[in-house]
Amino acid sequence: MGLSLKVTFSHRYLYLNPPTLVGGSFKYRLHCCMRHFFCFIEHVGLTVDDISDSTFFEFLDIVSETNKGSMNYILIAIKLISNFLRIERKISIKSDFSKLRLKYPSQRLISPYTEEEIKRVLSVIDNTSAIGKRDTAIIMLAFDTGLRAIDITRLSLGDIDWLSGEIHIVQSKTKRPLSLPLHASVMNAVADYILEARPKSTSKEVFLRTLSPYRPLKGATALDGIIEKYGKCAGIMKKP
Repeated sequence: MGLSLKVTFSHRYLYLNPPTLVGGSFKYRLHCCMRHFFCFIEHVGLTVDDISDSTFFEFLDIVSETNKGSMNYILIAIKLISNFLRIERKISIKSDFSKLRLKYPSQRLISPYTEEEIKRVLSVIDNTSAIGKRDTAIIMLAFDTGLRAIDITRLSLGDIDWLSGEIHIVQSKTKRPLSLPLHASVMNAVADYILEARPKSTSKEVFLRTLSPYRPLKGATALDGIIEKYGKCAGIMKKP
């Protein structure tokens, strides 16, 4: 029974999912999970006619302890096998195994800075200095837009639409375009930096070093240092 059913099912699966549609690695892992189920059937001495809903649930109970890293593939295999047996072999299987989903652990959310904490951070910055104007613009932009640090350091002069009050970027991490509105206070801070404190440079990036050579800030590390610096001055613990 086992070999015959495995061969029949394998041909049926390949017919529905030709190699051009199913990646080699994915197909190999899926077939391993299918073979695991058929080995289970043979081990417990069942025939095709003996397979029922409880058979699948018993199998899931066993593999959930030994194949925790492959449960996504196991569930897909169970769905395909149960559908095959229901449609092709006319076996009475009532459960819809396509409804089964893995329960992932809850994600830890990082609490944001409060409005009061943001005000305290901004209050300790010396806005009369060039570095203070730059850091004020950076921090206000970060808090107002929620942009990644790498996207702030790579923000170019051409990304700012002053007429519409928006910035238009392609995100460094996702490579997806993103448009965001800018609060008037943020636009004023960025404009103040560009007009009054930004060193003359051929660089297209908005934010530059305050010491020669006037190069763009380097990645997320620079912004992390800025946040940590003023956070300490304001007596605020840096968020992870």
